[in-house]
Amino acid sequence: MSGRRSLRSWVGRSGWNLIVSSGGEVATRVLSVVATVVLARYFGVGTFGDYATITAYASLAVAVGNLGIDQLAYRELSAEGEAGEAPPPDLFRALFALRMVSAAITAALLVGIGLLYGDDRLWPFVIVAVAAFPSGAAAMYAVAFQSRERFSVPARANALGAACTTALVLLGVAVQAPFVAFFGVLFVGDSVRAGYLLWARTPDLFAPRQLWTRLALPSRSSIRAMLVEAGPYWVLSILGMVYFRIDVVMLDTMQGPSEVGLYASASRFFNVINTVPALCLGVLFPRFARLQRASDPQAKRLYLLAVRVMLWAGAVAAVLGVVGAGPLIGLTYGLDYADAIPALRWLMAALLFVFWQAPNVTALFSGGQLRGVVALSFATAGFNVVANLFAIPQWGATGAAMTTAASELLSLGIFSVVVARRFEIPSGTYLRSLLTVRVRQDERDLLLGRAESTSPRTR
Repeated sequence: MSGRRSLRSWVGRSGWNLIVSSGGEVATRVLSVVATVVLARYFGVGTFGDYATITAYASLAVAVGNLGIDQLAYRELSAEGEAGEAPPPDLFRALFALRMVSAAITAALLVGIGLLYGDDRLWPFVIVAVAAFPSGAAAMYAVAFQSRERFSVPARANALGAACTTALVLLGVAVQAPFVAFFGVLFVGDSVRAGYLLWARTPDLFAPRQLWTRLALPSRSSIRAMLVEAGPYWVLSILGMVYFRIDVVMLDTMQGPSEVGLYASASRFFNVINTVPALCLGVLFPRFARLQRASDPQAKRLYLLAVRVMLWAGAVAAVLGVVGAGPLIGLTYGLDYADAIPALRWLMAALLFVFWQAPNVTALFSGGQLRGVVALSFATAGFNVVANLFAIPQWGATGAAMTTAASELLSLGIFSVVVARRFEIPSGTYLRSLLTVRVRQDERDLLLGRAESTSPRTR
């Protein structure tokens, strides 16, 4: 135990959270890749394209039905109180109840999409619709833990759910299960994750247990106030999902399931590495929220440090990804997916901009005041759609990947300016920060949260 405390003290609160969340995420993503590769080989390019298309439509429905509650809950629970303390019970219960309402909206949307899509694909949408309820509960409990900078419980829950999903996929392939059965696997995985979060034993954080299991609908005025606050997050979530999923829908419409299968196989690796900046900045989100709520100048220092670190990390990831794209596709999917290699190279090149952009997203989402961001996001999402209209007919999956890289670069340029203005950072200061390689001791302490890691509550 003393060795564990010593390590936690050395790496700081943020460093420790990154370690435990990364461990869970690595396990989750590796298992997800295994399941995806197995399904791709089992289904073949065309059927796997159908599977990817349905999951893309499902993701769009989830973004619409969520109402922005998840991000609002993360911001509000992070900004209220201190790390290690239990979130305010009344606030959590109100947000949880509202999240269950949003899950019902999501389920209705999914069933509606299934009816429009056709009878032969209705049941997959119905199954995903039912999964919206355990998925929503899991999301809210994960947010509650993470807002108090307790990332280990959600990490274990995600890994457990992914392990269950992968095991069932392997079993389904072994018994040659029908197409629809693999959507039931997704439901079971979400249920396992939610169950673990609901029953996790953390008496120091969630005590008494009854506070977290008893629902109480908020008043109408509270609901209106929360929905107004969640509105920008909702719109941004929809735009983000359109941004990342519309290429699959457009590929299916203009080129057919085979091109979708190629793009889905390439984007799987891109999405796995894409979680790295989300993990790194995710552990800083609660601190960003508290610092910005208190107008603390440390928020500006933390932002510049995060930009510098993520820029250099993104450069390394992009170079390695472009060089290794060919062997990666060949070793995992086989020769049938060789045409996915150019698409993967473009997606890997885009990692530079994705990493660099991550601190901008974290600073904006944790600070609120997002109406101007919403307007700019319409512009970047619109660019993505228009560029795909030109690129997909000519280059197929590779064109969709090229559009993703161009859209990421455009978003980076726009939102870097927005955040720099919000923190009142001169352009010269921003550029000098990017070119500085050495990280001082006090900067490492700020980035890792070492000053906060000695509190008894965090042990």
